Amino acid sequence: MSAPLTELLGWLAAGLTLLTFASADMRRLRLLALGANAAFISYGWLAQIWPVLALHALLLPVNLLRLRQALRQDRQRPRRRGWHHAMNKSKSARNRSEDDQAKVRFNHAESEFSIRQIRSISASGAGQVRGETRSRSPAAHDH
Repeated sequence: MSAPLTELLGWLAAGLTLLTFASADMRRLRLLALGANAAFISYGWLAQIWPVLALHALLLPVNLLRLRQALRQDRQRPRRRGWHHAMNKSKSARNRSEDDQAKVRFNHAESEFSIRQIRSISASGAGQVRGETRSRSPAAHDH
């Protein structure tokens, strides 16, 4: 392969590596990293830059393993539901007794909180939910 094409392959590998740093999605990051590894292995071989070839030959199986783990984790993780699911849960919570309402839990973006009692809730626009909650102390709840 000619020197300009070899250099172009090196720039392609560098560009793919740069894209991995911009990726927020772990699967996309690993796929880009695998592409960069393959390009750098080819570049290292053609340009006879053995440390580059060795590094990316070692990183390639690591990225394969991490991609496999990310895909497996995605299959095991339940799908996140949209805000409308939380609204439906809220509506059904209003129909329950106060004791049951204390058990309602929402899980959004890995943070959980519980609702003691829902006084009112409404959807006020795309992605916006407004409402009131009221919390009672255990002593007040017993009366």
